[in-house]
Amino acid sequence: MEPDSAVHRMGLRSLIRAEVRAITPFDELERAHLALALAWVDSEADLFRVQKPAVPPQHLVSYFVCIDGDHVLLVEECPPDLVLL
Repeated sequence: MEPDSAVHRMGLRSLIRAEVRAITPFDELERAHLALALAWVDSEADLFRVQKPAVPPQHLVSYFVCIDGDHVLLVEECPPDLVLL
């Protein structure tokens, strides 16, 4: 990470918090889930997996959706060294 980058200046935890806060909850359940997520991000807990299979038990993962016109590619969790082209 370059020292001048926005991530370095703002801090990764702050950037993640801003992304979570940008979500408009659909209902009270989602509002409660967002509050739990923000409390977790604001805690001292690790946010990322540090050991397989799930340490810590709560950690961030990345998911994505590939859309091509009217088609959506559905993908299950992939090994970290798998690259989809």
